[in-house]
Amino acid sequence: VMTQNHQAEVKSLFPKENDKIQLISEEKTDIPDPYGGSIEQYEITYYELKSAISERFL
Repeated sequence: VMTQNHQAEVKSLFPKENDKIQLISEEKTDIPDPYGGSIEQYEITYYELKSAISERFL
């Protein structure tokens, strides 16, 4: 998940899977949801997600 709020919500929906629900960022920091934002905000989020995925999974 991207944010601590997302994490809490998903954990409340799937309590048996709590140990599997983690922030995507290894630093345990939020990656803000750009919904409704500018193109620049979407681009920033894209690069943050790309970096976080590369660090954790590649």
